[in-house]
Amino acid sequence: VPILITGGSTPSQADDGYVHVPKRDLIGVTRMLLDAQRLRWAAGLPEARVLEAELANFRTKLTANLTDTYNAREGAHDDLLLALACAAWVGEYVL
Repeated sequence: VPILITGGSTPSQADDGYVHVPKRDLIGVTRMLLDAQRLRWAAGLPEARVLEAELANFRTKLTANLTDTYNAREGAHDDLLLALACAAWVGEYVL
């Protein structure tokens, strides 16, 4: 399922075949699955430590105009986390 990460407020299906999903929703489903202990990975997973570092460095902020933002700390990456979040979202809402 191709996903386009947006800053919008609701997921939508586009004519181009992509599902447009707000970053808020991706992070939200990932948090929910982690909190419920429904999302786990093997300790021997080659990139497990990188993923765990990305999770530790990820922040939610509220801007001055009360918009929520979701990003890694400055200088850190969140690529694996967002890939995981996309898969988690598809698993919860598409399949």
